[in-house]
Amino acid sequence: ALDAGYRMIDTALAYKNHESVGEAFRSSGLAREDVFITTKVSFCPPSLDEKRSENVWQYDSLNTKGNELEAIDLCLKQLGLEYVD
Repeated sequence: ALDAGYRMIDTALAYKNHESVGEAFRSSGLAREDVFITTKVSFCPPSLDEKRSENVWQYDSLNTKGNELEAIDLCLKQLGLEYVD
């Protein structure tokens, strides 16, 4: 995408694309300020019925309410970036 001229890249914990996007960005040779990289930190509160929670497409242990700061740190670590836009 970066080779084709795209300069906005969307990521998310749920997409599981942080590592590949970070690698592609670093190998592109582009300056960080020239590429707009975003991510999403979401949560799906577990229901009383744990089986139903597991069937929610976004649900995993990183998407529970109260873990937002840890999730942001994880996003940055996986991306290998100091900040996201």
